[in-house]
Amino acid sequence: MPALNRHPDMSLPIVINWQAGTGSGWGLYGFNLALHLMSQGREVSLLWPPSDAQAPPLESRLFQAVAHRSAELQNRFRALGEGQCLELQATLLHGLGEELLPPPMGGREVRGTRNFGITFFVDPALGDQARAIGHGLDGVIAGSTWNAVLLEAAGVPGVSLVIQGIDTSTFSPAPKAGLLPGRFVIFSGGKLEFRKGQDIVLAAFNIFKRRHPEALLLAAWHNGWAKSAASISLSPHGVPALPLNANEAPDMQAWLALQGFGPEDVILLPDLPNFQMAAMMREADLAVFPNRCEPGTNLVAMEAMALGLPTILSANSGHLDFCDAKIAYVLSKQGKVQDVPFHRSTAGWGESSVEELLAAMERAYQKRDEAMALGKAAAARLAEFSWTRQLDQLMAIIDADS
Repeated sequence: MPALNRHPDMSLPIVINWQAGTGSGWGLYGFNLALHLMSQGREVSLLWPPSDAQAPPLESRLFQAVAHRSAELQNRFRALGEGQCLELQATLLHGLGEELLPPPMGGREVRGTRNFGITFFVDPALGDQARAIGHGLDGVIAGSTWNAVLLEAAGVPGVSLVIQGIDTSTFSPAPKAGLLPGRFVIFSGGKLEFRKGQDIVLAAFNIFKRRHPEALLLAAWHNGWAKSAASISLSPHGVPALPLNANEAPDMQAWLALQGFGPEDVILLPDLPNFQMAAMMREADLAVFPNRCEPGTNLVAMEAMALGLPTILSANSGHLDFCDAKIAYVLSKQGKVQDVPFHRSTAGWGESSVEELLAAMERAYQKRDEAMALGKAAAARLAEFSWTRQLDQLMAIIDADS
């Protein structure tokens, strides 16, 4: 389908076609985009009712105003029958995932006067479908250099790169509260699943803790999707299958116990609102992200670095945008990742070495001044990636003449 219009009109309202909120990376993107557009006096609507939006009161008040004003549009979209299309005099921003597919829309479609895709995807095997979708848009904005290069190589036109932002007012250096005295605290964040590499973290931590009994793992691994969490059993490190509790939800405490880790070894943080995470993460001495694949630049890793935490990053996929030895410990040994169900390819993913991760953890432990200097440099770099700055870049692309 050809693009409907190549002439921008900044007076057009903006419609966000994915679920905004604060409970996921996509949700936070939409949440901050809606607030950013409101601050500029631009009309913005949400095509989907918001997911949970736990935010500080003033931000929450503004977001709820957007959600309230969007109800009529949402009702119009919900009233469509299968195969029908809602045509809007608006600039539509479509959240696109694997193969540039939009979220499930129940056989319905929505098109704007102008249409842009914003995408994060983990499967590099793009084909004719992605190319066709791309040709039907006025532009495609990728969330990482890795994604942008893959799109261009697949022949998708009008590709731009905009790295996501972070809340730099919340995620910035500040003193610890000292809530975990006498412990060397290692933070690991991201929902529990094979792609995030928590099995690699545990394999290295198991050895590290035997050397340093005061070591403590602070884990933000909440995952409400049992199927996604069960993928951790694909690990080459022999981890047990993930038990489910009485509510058929992942029982991570039981899973850790099967591997010999108790509450004094690993603190599992609950599913906290994003704005409450900074205070927890500041209690850490080191952050570790040996992830096998990140479609974007890994929001949690960016937040850790913005706090000034010395951070270990795997040199693959979306992480590569911040794999700079001046601001992070870089895991350069990246092996081939096995084939994964539901993905056609894992090219560009990486299997981090447990030994290299352990060596980086040891270096951060033994050379505290060096680690603190690395964290300080990271915080200075990440201070440049506020949501305001990054969303200004996004809107400059959307508002520009094509």
